Amino acid sequence: MSDISLLNLITLADVFGAGSSRAYKVFEKINSAGLINEELKEIIENIPFTDFAKQKLLTADYTNAEKTVKICKEHNINILKITDDAFPDALRSISVPPLCLYYKGKFPDFNRLPSITVVGPREVTDYGKKAAFSLGFRLSKAGMIVVSGGAIGSDTAVHKGVLSADGVTVLVLGCGIECDYLKENTTLREKITKNGC
Repeated sequence: MSDISLLNLITLADVFGAGSSRAYKVFEKINSAGLINEELKEIIENIPFTDFAKQKLLTADYTNAEKTVKICKEHNINILKITDDAFPDALRSISVPPLCLYYKGKFPDFNRLPSITVVGPREVTDYGKKAAFSLGFRLSKAGMIVVSGGAIGSDTAVHKGVLSADGVTVLVLGCGIECDYLKENTTLREKITKNGC
């Protein structure tokens, strides 16, 4: 069985939905002893949830969380918990941080290295592509982690610029990590996992 704290975090996100402030409120108050216990019942009574949400949480088990962990192992997907030292401090400090990050590749040290996000339009001129590529290359050479979205156009050019500088880039997906989307960028995503994720 996976560690209980990981199963708790995945279950909370599953019950309330990813990015839910309610999931984060419960996370802030529970310990790693497990979801179904007297302490949880007391916590739920002190947080303004609907009766439906309370019942959903009280009847939650680890079935879906264990399935998620299994799928991640099968697809070489790593899971970083909000309680892990490597979890980015800047992300941990937002009002409702994600409880887990799912990634493939090498997770950069966001707590030590500077990072910047570069995004742009999908429909971009040749000059725009060259400018995005150059920007990614130069930012990488300056020692920055460059984050983008992996979309066709500017994002792709930025990632390629970083890769050409042997730098570290992170491609944030707008879909599940097991999805091969966009298919046009399958090779790009594979290359990114060598130094980044």
